[in-house]
Amino acid sequence: MTTMWAEAQGQQRMGTMAAGIFAISGLMLAALGTYGVLAYFVSMRAREFGIRQALGATPAQVLTLVLRSGGGLVALGLAAGGLISVAAFQALRSTAIEAAEVPVFLPFVVGGVLATAALAASLAPARRATRTSPVDVMRSE
Repeated sequence: MTTMWAEAQGQQRMGTMAAGIFAISGLMLAALGTYGVLAYFVSMRAREFGIRQALGATPAQVLTLVLRSGGGLVALGLAAGGLISVAAFQALRSTAIEAAEVPVFLPFVVGGVLATAALAASLAPARRATRTSPVDVMRSE
């Protein structure tokens, strides 16, 4: 009976494993994209960060500035993605006869995981912005 049960669950396990791999890949792509956008943002505004530090801004203030702009991008992306996912779920629900119910807390968990991954990806460019030397920035341009 145990062997029959394992064989019967094989396709479901394979589908679940494939979905998990795709989910992790998507999360990594989202984090990499966030890192890329913020790294570009920091490189374009390096002069501004150097001037801010020359005028007395602390590295913590520059770090907060970069993380706040990254957080704004993440919030915008989560809001847009949330609205699109609700619309897509409603469309799929109307066509599928046996659509599974989504737990109420699941979108919040997914949003939290995405926000955490984006925050982790934002830390490297934000730390790079705090290490900007005002003298070096002024000399380079």
